[in-house]
Amino acid sequence: MNRSSRALLAAVPFLLVGNPARAETNLVVRSDGDCPSGQAVREALWAICPDREWPALTATVRVIEDRIQVSLQEDRARWRDVPAPADCADRASRAALVIAVWSGQLPTHAAGAPILSVATPAPEPISPAMPEKSAMVTELGVSGFYSTVGGWVPGARVEAGRFRREGWWGIRAAVAYQSAKSLYVDIGTSRYDRALLGAALALQWGPRRLFLSSDWGLVGAYTRAHGEGYSQDESASGLNVGLAADGRVGLRVGSFLLWADGTLYRWARKETILVDPLATGTSSTSTLPAWDAHVGLGAGVVFD
Repeated sequence: MNRSSRALLAAVPFLLVGNPARAETNLVVRSDGDCPSGQAVREALWAICPDREWPALTATVRVIEDRIQVSLQEDRARWRDVPAPADCADRASRAALVIAVWSGQLPTHAAGAPILSVATPAPEPISPAMPEKSAMVTELGVSGFYSTVGGWVPGARVEAGRFRREGWWGIRAAVAYQSAKSLYVDIGTSRYDRALLGAALALQWGPRRLFLSSDWGLVGAYTRAHGEGYSQDESASGLNVGLAADGRVGLRVGSFLLWADGTLYRWARKETILVDPLATGTSSTSTLPAWDAHVGLGAGVVFD
């Protein structure tokens, strides 16, 4: 036997058996094309589970448009399909996975305990909180006026009030000064001026810009008198209390207020001025008016 004959005989077992790992297979995979081919699907299945562990199994694979369809055994009425990627190796792997899962031959292994991490959400931006508005507002105002009873003389007034923001009432306190009036008695002149301090319940109503208000309260007065032109000029002072009623009409311009008002005073106690015109003469008295009225203009501001 020559050398070529011996080489041929040595190759016969390999030609008959081929790859020992794949000479006999329980898997039969048919494919209608080369992407994927039946051989590529079988190799993907061998990667999942060795061939010797597979039962006798026949599968058919076909690609229709963008789907991979798989059927098992000879039942061509039941198909399962998955999306078909562009790569042929990926198609083979997907087809093999469908066959393994459908046939129940996908090997199971104990999975380790998962490591869980707590997802920390990004902090939400904190918008600045708007401060809650108080139920009350404060008004500050100043005004000039004229006292009209017993002569017209100027005066000034400063006031502060607290009012309901959405209501119609509040309280107001005020301090005022009325300049001196002249009272002619006998041969001279007696002058008197007043400092006023009052508190009142204030009622307000009206639309947004135009408003009306009325104050009703008590007022205290410090009256100071002094004489001029007498043989002996003297001075005296005294305290008195009374009632006060005020009415005003005004205009709101943003946080600012403008108004015109009139206030009526009624004194509770009679006030008299004692006059001694001559050193040797008899003394006489003059009674101050029990009423007074102020008319004026004012401006103020409102704030929380």
